Amino acid sequence: MTTSRPRGISRQRNYRQAYDFASVSADTTTKIDGIKSRSVRVTRAWLSCPTGIVAHASNFVIFKVIKGASTVMASWSTVVGGQGTITADTPVELVLSATVANRFLADADVLSLFVDVSGTITVPLGRIVVEGIEL
Repeated sequence: MTTSRPRGISRQRNYRQAYDFASVSADTTTKIDGIKSRSVRVTRAWLSCPTGIVAHASNFVIFKVIKGASTVMASWSTVVGGQGTITADTPVELVLSATVANRFLADADVLSLFVDVSGTITVPLGRIVVEGIEL
């Protein structure tokens, strides 16, 4: 994994990438951003759906912020026993990966949103926001 030299603390910049996703009823992966020249440490990811999503045991969705092909950086599950219901117009904080290395984006990494649909749920449109610090 190639990375640039870290900037001094006084020269680090905040990173913020927002993406508005469309309503879907099947698994969907969408590129949010391609990191071009600096590494990023993701410190927060949140999402909001204007109509909300109720927790359910068989009709649920798992939102995953991934880097590359499959490394999960943050996620939220509406399955019963997972993180649960997303209230309408109320942002939820995605659960960041417990593995610190999974929360870093290196040069040329691709940041994507994977909407993993189970059952017959139709996921409403919404917004995902990923925040961090450029290193």
